[in-house]
Amino acid sequence: MRKVGRVKTLISYDPETGEKFGQFVVQLEGGERIGGKWVRLFQQRITEWAELGEMKGETLRVLLWLLGKAEWYNGVPGPKEAAKALRIHEASAYRAFRYLRQEGLVSKMGRGYSLSPDVGWKGTAGELEEAWRKTYQRRKLVEAQSQEGPKLLDGVRSG
Repeated sequence: MRKVGRVKTLISYDPETGEKFGQFVVQLEGGERIGGKWVRLFQQRITEWAELGEMKGETLRVLLWLLGKAEWYNGVPGPKEAAKALRIHEASAYRAFRYLRQEGLVSKMGRGYSLSPDVGWKGTAGELEEAWRKTYQRRKLVEAQSQEGPKLLDGVRSG
């Protein structure tokens, strides 16, 4: 039997509506360590995607690959690297990234990309709350701008 360390449940709420929008249970310390790379997954969003059945083929492969490649604070490689690693056309990788960005699963951050904390998290439990706050502030900005004119996605105007 494996020893389990302390756990903490993080619950995030929308500051305007009070609606609960996220919950993670994370191990804080102690317990047996298992080698390899780990990322915490947000099961509710994964279940929603599976039930919708809209994410298929290469887009799903790209998302799974990104989960496997996530670095600290959710930094991930871009479409060129995904295309090369998955042996798919660059155009397919760019389409997958565009879809993942539109769905709010991946963000363009400067010159790189980042997974949304809605997908999973690679970082400390305390930093997860801050990442969620920034993600939802950015989404509210996009919603506000889409009501005013062309939609702004990660600093790129569309439409």
